Amino acid sequence: MTRRPPAPGFTLLEALVAIAVMAGVLVPLYALISGVSLSALRVDQANRRAEVETDALNIMSTVNPMEKPVGSLDLGPYAVQWQTTELVKPIDGSAYPTGISAFRIGLYQASVSVVRPDGAVLVNFPLRMIGYKHVRDSLFK
Repeated sequence: MTRRPPAPGFTLLEALVAIAVMAGVLVPLYALISGVSLSALRVDQANRRAEVETDALNIMSTVNPMEKPVGSLDLGPYAVQWQTTELVKPIDGSAYPTGISAFRIGLYQASVSVVRPDGAVLVNFPLRMIGYKHVRDSLFK
């Protein structure tokens, strides 16, 4: 009986070993890619939150809590809402050289929320603000 020469190609066992080796390499690679993708998603969410907070702080820098203690401003994709409480009763401001200014000032605690039109709160943070009111004409003209 003559022996046949081996057929070219892979045997079933060689193919199974190759698949097992590839799986051993691809599973950690998939885990790495998945972890990087989740990290990128978290960074994107943090950047969006920081952008919304910055917008809200910019809006609140224009608000005088003594004149408008409660309010809301619609910015399109979301609205900035605030409610303030008085921490320090308004007092006369001081000015040089007369000792008294044309303004009364007070310290306020604001609760600021950024809300989407569907009512979901995107950001909520406390903020201390100075309120002022023009109460007298300038003492020097």
